Amino acid sequence: MEFSLTCFDAPSFHAHCFTGFSVPTLFVPGAFPADVVGGFHHLTVQTQTTQWRCQARIVWFAADSVAPPFCPGVGLGLLEPPAECLADWQAMLQQPSPRLGLALLQSESGGPHDRFPLPS
Repeated sequence: MEFSLTCFDAPSFHAHCFTGFSVPTLFVPGAFPADVVGGFHHLTVQTQTTQWRCQARIVWFAADSVAPPFCPGVGLGLLEPPAECLADWQAMLQQPSPRLGLALLQSESGGPHDRFPLPS
């Protein structure tokens, strides 16, 4: 499957970054079928200045049945990410975590919740 993510600025990119995994991981919101879990996928990330593409594996899945204020989506572990992605990722790790909005791992009020990673 082909995934895409558009981030117009650094805060938008940081809001989609998942920490705590052994590889850089991005949250891509959307109602995806459960059969996307497994195998390799392509991810295209469009930023204000560049576009890059890499292979990814789903390391985290939230079905479209999650209850508000959470939203469905996938966490994609990036395999051999481009150098500019790694640079952005390293910069993000040095900054305080931004508010993630309505991602599954954070409530509307900004309080952290447990993550639900897939078993390895």
